[in-house]
Amino acid sequence: MPKLEGAQRDATPLTQFVQSIDQLYGAKRDLILMDNNVVASARFKEIIAEIRDLGFTPGAKLKRDHERVPSQRRVDFNQGVDARILCKDPMYLRELASICLSPLRIAFDHLGLKGPYERAIRYARELADHRANAVRHRAQLERDLAETEGRLNRQLDLYETNVITREKLKERIDGLETRAAAIRNELAASEVPTTYTVHPRAVDLYREIVGRLHSALADDDAQAAREAFRGLLDGVTFIPGNGKGQFQLELHGRLAALLEAPNAKTPQAITACGVMVGAGIGFEPMTFRL
Repeated sequence: MPKLEGAQRDATPLTQFVQSIDQLYGAKRDLILMDNNVVASARFKEIIAEIRDLGFTPGAKLKRDHERVPSQRRVDFNQGVDARILCKDPMYLRELASICLSPLRIAFDHLGLKGPYERAIRYARELADHRANAVRHRAQLERDLAETEGRLNRQLDLYETNVITREKLKERIDGLETRAAAIRNELAASEVPTTYTVHPRAVDLYREIVGRLHSALADDDAQAAREAFRGLLDGVTFIPGNGKGQFQLELHGRLAALLEAPNAKTPQAITACGVMVGAGIGFEPMTFRL
């Protein structure tokens, strides 16, 4: 293979290719990459971050005009990944698990790779089992909490309709409230947010888009301003507050991730795909200081 394909080299960023295809032919469900050694790339984390940024995250779906229901999206490293590298550090499998990879193809080119191949399969299986067990346990906790809260509400209804006395209500709900609190605590303790690596060019790209937006506004170019703004946000949710004139905006898109980045424990990590901002908190300094 080295004689046929030459020395290993990094591919150019995916974003331009994917966006060009989207513009010409419409969004595609699958991302198939003919690369059997992506885990060996020095840009491995960047590549995975870019794939996530393109919308290929676990559970991602795409609904096209001719489809009645959305289709599950998937990423496929079509020639397989290197078993020897997968065995070196659990980070590789964790990163691969952060995209909608299906299937996980592990290269087995010759019998000398039998040991690493078997270990890679075992590690992948163990990670999948661990995640599946965590999902099942969390789902059970959520069901238990819903049932407990339902029982609490029924007792309150009985009290409000004078079926039971206040003393009887207190007697019945003490244990239920304790149980509900315990379940909520366990859910909070089990909730480990997925940490995504910020794409290294994210801030540069953001500055570039904001620069275009600034120029468009200065030139009174509404079309260019709209296009630049779309590059910053996928959507905005308006949430009314409790008082008159109070509200919150929930931002969705690249801007949301970048706004969250300064609050992360490390400069290279974010733990959310959205951020809440309220009226009067200094929206412009927060965004344009980047």
